[in-house]
Amino acid sequence: MIMHSFSNRLGWKLLLAAMLAVLVFIPPTQAQTLTTLYSFAGNPGDGFNPYAGVTLDAQGNIYGTTADRRHRYGGCPPDDCGVAFELTPGGQYTILHRFFSGDNAFPMGGVIIDAKGNLYGTTYGTGKRGNGRHEGSVFVLKKRRKGKALHKFHGPDGGFPVAGLTADSAGNLYGTTLAGGAHAWGIVFQLTASGTENVLYNFFGSADGASPYAPVTLDAQGNLYGTTNVGGNSWAGVAYEVTPAGTETVLHSFCSQPNCSDGANPYAGLIADAQGNFYGTTFGGGAYGYGTVFKLTPSGEETVLYNFAGAPDGAAPYGGLIMDGQGNLYGTTYGGGVSNINCYDSGCGTIFQLTASGTESVVYNFCSQANCSDGALPTAAMVFDGQGNLFGTTTAGGIGQCNVRAGTPGCGTVFKLTP
Repeated sequence: MIMHSFSNRLGWKLLLAAMLAVLVFIPPTQAQTLTTLYSFAGNPGDGFNPYAGVTLDAQGNIYGTTADRRHRYGGCPPDDCGVAFELTPGGQYTILHRFFSGDNAFPMGGVIIDAKGNLYGTTYGTGKRGNGRHEGSVFVLKKRRKGKALHKFHGPDGGFPVAGLTADSAGNLYGTTLAGGAHAWGIVFQLTASGTENVLYNFFGSADGASPYAPVTLDAQGNLYGTTNVGGNSWAGVAYEVTPAGTETVLHSFCSQPNCSDGANPYAGLIADAQGNFYGTTFGGGAYGYGTVFKLTPSGEETVLYNFAGAPDGAAPYGGLIMDGQGNLYGTTYGGGVSNINCYDSGCGTIFQLTASGTESVVYNFCSQANCSDGALPTAAMVFDGQGNLFGTTTAGGIGQCNVRAGTPGCGTVFKLTP
């Protein structure tokens, strides 16, 4: 299948530079205010479960996907397998594409945007019972036009991508699949600008890692960095590097320290600082068993920067991190914190800040408003805009009536955190 040609390579470089500039914005240390920009209703089909974060364009428009995991394992109705959406700064919500059974379904990894405004992402499967004819896809979506599958996975070339994509300046796309490949434990892949897939690495499901949920991070030399959720020496996941030639190096095997004090089972990817150090989160492990924030040196030496204790600081960070120009890290936890109801181990999740010296502060507790109208259970990394505002999603909460989790109303939200 022929992929859309990225003719404007300079545009990609400028876009990547702009994204880096947003990433290193230094927000002022003031009181934070959370605004719910949109609450998903689930019915009559405006979306359900935004598991991925959002992407911003230069005009401040917000783009994302919903995955609708109600039907993920049992097929889905013809027009109820997730959506790709746009949300303008003025609050206008538009469904750009509905994913449907038999085509591409369950876009769990969000989207990235090129200089022409085209959106690229992955879908987990077909939405058909028995997994249908293929096992997920990479798609392109031109604004307000029908989506197109750039590549469909069939097993040996990968299967069931959960993570989003990363692009280089030439328009090549990079990602991971949860399963499939030569050993059925997932792959790292490249999709060229001409639409050709290259399997860069097949996970063996042993010491090298298995089942990558996370996207990859690309350095200037073309090396890719990421995590796997399981595999490794203790079956608690690894942090890895894959070279352009397809050589994998395990940077760290999690749960290699007593009682998994170094963390276990990362779902999120890695981010890098200017010195080449990497930062990420683990869903479990750590001193209290509620997950960690960690740092890896280029040589793979790991330091746990913070151990989550559940309440009141948060628990189980599912999403990744972003960093400001002072080296402060920002992220979300899936549970913990202080909230009106018990969603997951005492709370419905938090937004946190971690200073360069390792001091954690809870910036916001989700489900602190009546009926969780402010959102609950975030699973994705956030993004900065040019003014230092943070944007993200929650998988539950809001004003919809979806009953995502017993006692947790709502179908999810898009939020803005204003300094």
